[in-house]
Amino acid sequence: MKSLPKLTLLSLALTLAGCGGSLDTAINEPPPSGVIPPPGKTSSVVIGTITGFGSVYVDGVRYDVDNNTVVSAEDEEDVVGDDSTLAIGMKVKLYASSDSETHTAERIEYDDDLEGVIEAITPDAANPLTGTITVLGQTVIIDEFTAFDSDVGNNDANPGIDFRDLQVGMSIEVSGYPTDTGLLATRIDRSLDNNGNDKEFGNPEIENDEIELKGYVDSVADDFTSIVVNGITFFMADTTVVEDNLIIDQNLVGAYVEVEADIVNGEYILTEIEREDNLSDDDYEREFEIEGILQAIDTSSDIPSITINGLVILVNDVSSLEGLIGQKVEVEGSFNENDVLIISEIEVEVEESLETEDAIIAIDTENKAITTRLGLVISLTGASRIEDDATDSDDNLSVDEFLAQLAIGDMLKAHAVENSDGSYSWTKVERIELAEDALNSSCELSGYVTEITGDETDFGMYIGGVLVSTSRTLDSHFRSGDEITIGRTYFFNQLQVGMEVEAESFEGDAYCTEGLLDAEEVELENDDS
Repeated sequence: MKSLPKLTLLSLALTLAGCGGSLDTAINEPPPSGVIPPPGKTSSVVIGTITGFGSVYVDGVRYDVDNNTVVSAEDEEDVVGDDSTLAIGMKVKLYASSDSETHTAERIEYDDDLEGVIEAITPDAANPLTGTITVLGQTVIIDEFTAFDSDVGNNDANPGIDFRDLQVGMSIEVSGYPTDTGLLATRIDRSLDNNGNDKEFGNPEIENDEIELKGYVDSVADDFTSIVVNGITFFMADTTVVEDNLIIDQNLVGAYVEVEADIVNGEYILTEIEREDNLSDDDYEREFEIEGILQAIDTSSDIPSITINGLVILVNDVSSLEGLIGQKVEVEGSFNENDVLIISEIEVEVEESLETEDAIIAIDTENKAITTRLGLVISLTGASRIEDDATDSDDNLSVDEFLAQLAIGDMLKAHAVENSDGSYSWTKVERIELAEDALNSSCELSGYVTEITGDETDFGMYIGGVLVSTSRTLDSHFRSGDEITIGRTYFFNQLQVGMEVEAESFEGDAYCTEGLLDAEEVELENDDS
């Protein structure tokens, strides 16, 4: 047996000493919805993605939606007490009041980051479920956690709706996080007209069909008749709406803005522009939380700043964020009287450490858990992003609604991260439609090896508490991360505790049993963590 220290991926949570404010400071200013928090409650603003429903979960935290909650969604009229226009993966700004037990949403705002037509599609060579697309000349990065609108449609022979179903010419709306290499999509919706066809973006004769883009101003023409945003030139017009008395001059270069435009003779004619890199006065009066990609740290001034989601935020101390540029972080704190964020907690997201595709053998609605043939118990929480490929719409399902739709023998695909105590938090769970009987199909498991047994003639490895046996695996079914056949001996000699391995069983219920996967093929994954 080989023995090396067990590799565990931990979420970094740093609790810092606060000065000038704390997470428990009560705020008495009226929230944007006009509702004053009752005595003993605090008010907060949260920027992050929707991870679940049954009320609304943002970054895994539940916010009750009551009869006073205002929901403001892109191109929709504001509604009260109804979250049906919201969906999994949307990046939102949520205003809440809280006490020691509950958080209540006062207002939820959703505004997408990009609207246009898919111009090109580039699949990832190693993983066909991921890749990039080009929209308005912008690179959109799609990973396995990107949520897709059911209107995208199942356009290939594979079950479910995913990256492979996107097509050049589709009109889409994208919500996501800006990064140095493109927009990391958290959700993609298809934009259809009243006849069910792809929306014709940019027609001056049609209302609310403008192309939209959030990005940085690269340059402003000397005569102020045009600006360049993320490499795209937009021309000013007499009818251009300039929000918040924004001045179009050279001082705008470097600002993060949102632009909307019509297309006339192949040129983008600006219909509206507004700045997106500042918080509102109301935001500074509340406890604050933001999740996104850390884009920049600026220490050139007396007060340092960070940039997340295009927002430039003054902070008291950046030392705990150094070295994290380009990573997904969650930052919490309160603003002092000078609008400086006093950071109280930082969390750094880690990659998933376990993934499985397997049939259900038990459903526990009371404890909100699912058991698979391999014996994995998948517990669902508000942090578990839920998808159901067997339904026409799975954008707004609560955990209870999802469990009620499941049946023994359904096939699930689930992703998890490992906690410090060795347990797993299931971050994405989806039901997959299969043409064949799931109970007689193969099962899959990928994750980090915690123990290796046997020798090169007959060895096994533990992943997520499940023994992956290679006793029946043919020599030609041992592969590298590039899917090159490497054989049993070479595979074994390369294998170490802490490496990531993907295994698929033979087809049949007998090869996926509690604690044991009888592997037909195994693959060493590339180290991309």
